[in-house]
Amino acid sequence: MKNTVRVNLCSQNLVIVSDEPAEYVMKLAQDLGDRISEIEKVNKYKPAISNVLLCALQYSDEKNKLNDEIEKLKKEIERLSAENNRLTSTASSTRPVAVPKKQQSFFDNDMKQSKPKATPAKSRN
Repeated sequence: MKNTVRVNLCSQNLVIVSDEPAEYVMKLAQDLGDRISEIEKVNKYKPAISNVLLCALQYSDEKNKLNDEIEKLKKEIERLSAENNRLTSTASSTRPVAVPKKQQSFFDNDMKQSKPKATPAKSRN
């Protein structure tokens, strides 16, 4: 469903039609407006379009750096997954897995306790 949202950015009234919820679009506009205002504080005498373009460049830079970081993380996940598979296959093919004593079942403990105790044979002297 299309949502129509009216926002004001850099003294411009805009009507945005989006599939996103109106609250989300308004949050984006607010964030953008705040960012442009911060740039305007530093560049007081620059035309508004210069500050908007500088803001767009900053967002583009952040997006590219985040995409690069995502790619690095994907490669690291692939490397770790391959290492995990290698270690799992090596471990399962070379030695049995020991179960810690704490994980023995109740049945195992019960069986140990219910075994009859051997009594020494009495001598007939």
